[in-house]
Amino acid sequence: MSVPRVRAGLFAVALTLAFLAMGLLTVQAADESNTMDTEPYLSAAIGIAEGGGALRWLGDMFGGRWLETDQNPIFHLLLSLVARRDLAFFPEAKLITLATGWLALLAFFLLVRHRRGELCASVAALLLLFNANFIRLSSVVTAEPLLLLWVLLTWYSVAEGFARRHMWSFAGLFVGLAFLTKGSGLLLIPSSLGAICLGSRFSAFRSPHFWGFFIVLSFVGSPLFIRNTVAFGSPIYNFNNNSLWADVWDRDAIQESPVSFSQYTATHSWSDVSARIKTGTQEQAGNLHRVLNNTILPFNAAAVLNDTQPGTVFSFLLAILAATGAVFDTQGRKTFLWIGIHTLLFYALFSWVHQILGDPRFLLPIVPFIYLYAAVVIAGILQPLDNRAPGAIVVLLSVTLVAYATHLFWIHDYEDPRLSFRLDDNQEELLSFLEESVGRDEIYLLDNIMWNDDFSNKQTSYHFRWFARIGGTGLNELPDVHSPEAFERYVKESDIDLLMIIRNNLEEHGDYLGRWLAWCPSTGIEVVAPIPGWCEIERDPEPPVSWIGFRRAMEAPD
Repeated sequence: MSVPRVRAGLFAVALTLAFLAMGLLTVQAADESNTMDTEPYLSAAIGIAEGGGALRWLGDMFGGRWLETDQNPIFHLLLSLVARRDLAFFPEAKLITLATGWLALLAFFLLVRHRRGELCASVAALLLLFNANFIRLSSVVTAEPLLLLWVLLTWYSVAEGFARRHMWSFAGLFVGLAFLTKGSGLLLIPSSLGAICLGSRFSAFRSPHFWGFFIVLSFVGSPLFIRNTVAFGSPIYNFNNNSLWADVWDRDAIQESPVSFSQYTATHSWSDVSARIKTGTQEQAGNLHRVLNNTILPFNAAAVLNDTQPGTVFSFLLAILAATGAVFDTQGRKTFLWIGIHTLLFYALFSWVHQILGDPRFLLPIVPFIYLYAAVVIAGILQPLDNRAPGAIVVLLSVTLVAYATHLFWIHDYEDPRLSFRLDDNQEELLSFLEESVGRDEIYLLDNIMWNDDFSNKQTSYHFRWFARIGGTGLNELPDVHSPEAFERYVKESDIDLLMIIRNNLEEHGDYLGRWLAWCPSTGIEVVAPIPGWCEIERDPEPPVSWIGFRRAMEAPD
């Protein structure tokens, strides 16, 4: 084996150790199962596992019977390999996400190494490794790291395709997988086709591998293309597409009456459109600044999860370096076409939807390419030193990463991730009560669960519907009303049979619940007056009482 390959292997191992040292701590700290889309992912994966597995799921996709539209399905399918109604499934799902993050990081290093050399690849991978947003998204149940993996492989395949045309067929494979991962994966189609056509001066049309891109993409994405067409009438349908023209995020309203492009343009002036574009672009610039600014030094798992890492001027330096690298890079003009179109499309789309969905995580697919061009400049500055002692800088970076990982492993307590998510006694009591009491055709109302967790001594929100066997239909949010009368109308119109009141309900909705209920630190929830039409049937057996269950009183016959 050649010396450069040995150095690359050493750096890959060091990169892995440092990633695991930070990632496992963050997984351990990420003990809330309601983070982002965690519950829907867990529930859908359990549905696949209990519904007959991957083959049955594939049949349901082609038959238009699998109707999950919030998230695209490949991450569900991946999670279904370990899915079960058990608390341990949640941390195991986080570990699967961590594995996809590690694969994306390793792929970034290896692909850049092949395109730009080991020094540039080492610097670029180091920048991504210490990005707090990347570590955070790799430590919770989310598909973003998996999407990033397909994005990187698509970029590499398109760039390599100018020299080896068969790689464009592989690009179709990775774009199809990106589409199966997230709806935004479709943006890789115009970025890939635009780069191929412009980079080849449209001579690509004569290559069978250009058309192979479409064939492979259609085949790989066929389960979702066909499901969408059969069930919803559009091959690219996604629930989130309905929100593109909404002014505010109101899930029920978007689902019941989605706004179309023609409806939006009929009710909004050009000044409204330009104002939304301007505001979204500015806000997204702030998000990108935050994402690039939040480095993990010094490492703090809680700060990573809460997106509160100390700010620096690092993002401005990165922006200057990346812009310099993009402008003066002479080795990858055709590569720049794909990166430029890709960055523009992602930035433009999420600038537009920022008004209703402004999460910085949506920018992750463009972050590595900013690091790539910054690394081009940094590697160029370091190249004279590397010429004097070939490979010494990469070896030094590897040793530093191993030392850093060893330091983290030494000073922190690592526990089995499967033990990081537990229910305390009053949660167990509440869960048992719901499983025993809610009838198959009944509707129950249970807001977000908030307890003082005995294990971490902090307030932690635990949602357990994803693994519970509760019959009937659950509503998970108390109404945003401001009077007892309005609340009574809501529960009557919603035909609710079982009403669960928990501690944080009194804190958030005391303006109407306060007529009947109060919180006492020593005794817990107290009933100060009967709720009209409801009778208490169960409560937390141990004081302070954290929850009380009410059932609709039987109405007297006429």
